Amino acid sequence: MWTTCIDIIFIILLVYIGIIDIKTHTIKNRYCIAAYTIALISAITKGYSLGEIALYTIPLPAFLLTVGLTYERITRTKRKPDEYPYGIGGGDIKIAPAVGLFTGDLIISALLVSFTAAAVIGMCIRKEKEIPLAPYFGVGCINTLILSLIM
Repeated sequence: MWTTCIDIIFIILLVYIGIIDIKTHTIKNRYCIAAYTIALISAITKGYSLGEIALYTIPLPAFLLTVGLTYERITRTKRKPDEYPYGIGGGDIKIAPAVGLFTGDLIISALLVSFTAAAVIGMCIRKEKEIPLAPYFGVGCINTLILSLIM
């Protein structure tokens, strides 16, 4: 019961972060720290070991950072200092450890849902070159929560 309540609080916070990301294209550090803290509490109540916590926390931001840097290197994107950066932003990388820790074993399904939703919306909205990724992380986490409640 407590785990489900903590998971719902995490989802609410992630939806709030997604709304902020849509409006401002930024994710403040305090929201990332709050999300990670709630995800850590959730992981502890689920009985994760220290090794599992490290396993679920580290690979996703490393993957996103690699993809983001590779994208910028391949496209050699030049932007003005006041422009939004294209590709995966720093806020998306900062929120990734919390998403990875929250989703746990179901990280692949969460990422599949998140990136598929982001790609579909990105193709529908061609006028903007950037789309915030945090709302789609929220969609993936909601999917994971529903899957974990069913299983």
